Parts: sequence; C-alpha cells; structure tokens
Amino acid sequence: MFRTAYQHAWTRELFYSKYQPNRQYEWIDTDMPEHAVDQRDITYHFNEYGFRSDSFEQRTQFNILVSGDSLTVGVGTAYENTWPRQLKHIFERETLNHNVTVWNLAQSATSTDYTVRSIYKVLDQLAPDFVAVCWPPETRFEGPDGDDLRDYTFTHVDTEEYPRLFLDQRYAYHNLQKNVAFLTEICRSRDIPLVHGPGEHTMFGIDPRTGARDGQHPSDDWHREYAELVFEHWQDKY
Repeated sequence: MFRTAYQHAWTRELFYSKYQPNRQYEWIDTDMPEHAVDQRDITYHFNEYGFRSDSFEQRTQFNILVSGDSLTVGVGTAYENTWPRQLKHIFERETLNHNVTVWNLAQSATSTDYTVRSIYKVLDQLAPDFVAVCWPPETRFEGPDGDDLRDYTFTHVDTEEYPRLFLDQRYAYHNLQKNVAFLTEICRSRDIPLVHGPGEHTMFGIDPRTGARDGQHPSDDWHREYAELVFEHWQDKY
C-alpha cells in the first residue's frame, strides 16, 4: 500500500514522480481497501523512475509517450486494461510495428500544466514517434508554494482556498487552451504526431464513467474506448 503527499514527490529525475521507483503495490491513491467495490486483483508496478510504464531505457520499432492524471495511470484498473497499454496492443495489432513501447508519465491528481511540462521535459531526450494525452480536469492548476519552486500545490476552483486570480472561472478554460496550444506547438516543431482528448475543446470527448475498483475512476470499457479513439485519430490524421 502506498500513500504520500504530492509535495514530497519532487526529488528524482528522469521526471519527478510521486511513486517510488522499482516498487510494487496492491493499493495506491483512491484505490484503497476502504473504497474497493469488488475484489479485483490489481497490482501497481512502477518502473525505474517511479512510473506505471514501460522502462524509459526501452526503445522499440515504435515508441509512444503519454501523460495525464489518474485516468492515465489507470487507478483502480489492471495494468493491461489501462488505455496506454490497450493503445500499445492496438498499434501492435493494426500496424506493421509489431513491437511498441509506451512511456507513461502520468501521476494522480495532476493538472494540465503538469501534463505539458512533463512531456516538454523529456520530449527531446526520448524522441517518441507519437504523443498521446488524456487531459486532466481544466479546473486544476499548479504553482510554486513558498520558497521552494519545486514544491507544487494544486488548486481546484471549486474550493475556498484558491488565489484571487482564479475567481474568474474563465481562467480555467484559458489555462487549458494555453496548454493545448503549447503542447501542439512543441510537437509540431519536432514533427511528432499528437492526439489529445477528451473534452469539448480538444480533439474528441467521451465521458468518464465509474467502474474501476475504487468506485471513482473509469471502467475498463472506457479505457478500451479511449485507446480506440486515440488510434483512430492518429490513423485519420497521420
């Protein structure tokens, strides 16, 4: 079982992770025994940098980089059923790239800012063939807390503890659009295909529906549908 406060995560490269490297857990984040709605056998294994991902040292015929929040971690879902893993298998089945790697930078409770920042930090180093994103809620923001610029906090506009700047609800929309534009440009400038969703203002949208073991995150069916939509958009656009 693994519990930690997010502010203690900023201590390790390749990119800082809240999860401990080379460790395996049966329960993380909201997926705890007290929340479990069934007895599914789920294991969370984190790679050498603390991500639920293929090794960052692994490189194959076709390499995909993904990021996002707990939906992309696959909280409450078996590893093979998460949308990044299902996307890997779809590419292996539907293309000539029979050996596909997926590098997953996702962590729970992250913001759209984190999603772009995590990809930007490693994009040139990993040089993926494709980038896919599942955006966190636009109402999440991050910023330095106190004197330590690596100590980040997350702000939700529906709480009573947010800066005056966020009193204007339009800020959430514009912050997401800033991140969409930034990610689009950094991928375009490197000629790396990008597919991103879900949501009204991005490339496609499907509603997350509960069904994971914690009773709070999306079902296996949602993960499969999301992976299929990502592949379809990649196929149609690229």
